[in-house]
Amino acid sequence: MKKRLYIIFLSLCIFCCLFFCYGNDAIALFGFKWRPWVIKTFFIGFLIFKYIFFGSLAVKVVKWWHAKHIKKPSFLKEIAATAFGVLCLVLLLVMTGWELWALSGMPKEYIVMRDGKKCVACVTSWHDSSVDCHEYKGLFLMGEDTVSYETYLRTNDPFES
Repeated sequence: MKKRLYIIFLSLCIFCCLFFCYGNDAIALFGFKWRPWVIKTFFIGFLIFKYIFFGSLAVKVVKWWHAKHIKKPSFLKEIAATAFGVLCLVLLLVMTGWELWALSGMPKEYIVMRDGKKCVACVTSWHDSSVDCHEYKGLFLMGEDTVSYETYLRTNDPFES
């Protein structure tokens, strides 16, 4: 039962990762793109499934190691185990920070009217903002081709200000 659960979480993690990386490429063959909120959802799903899978795997490894070496405890082994645990925690926090930074850099989206058409405006901003408008194709999809493109200097989000 537990092996099935690990396989399910690993499969979901791989699916979300592949969807996040190649989802737009696959659907571009039909002239569509996924809306940014769909891509964000799969990125967050990838993060959740990844941490559940690797966290439960780490617990299994620690339990196995502790059961194997509990008969011969030594001060050096305890120091090594503690250093390894602290290193893993620091790496986990650094990776989480990078992933949250990547998530904050994903485009925001707004539904707007351009030239009498309903469009999805994707706002990418850092110091300057760029707005790509794509044709609205539904709740999950937008057109692949850009209907209009605008650049705003020294503005984070033109729709908020």
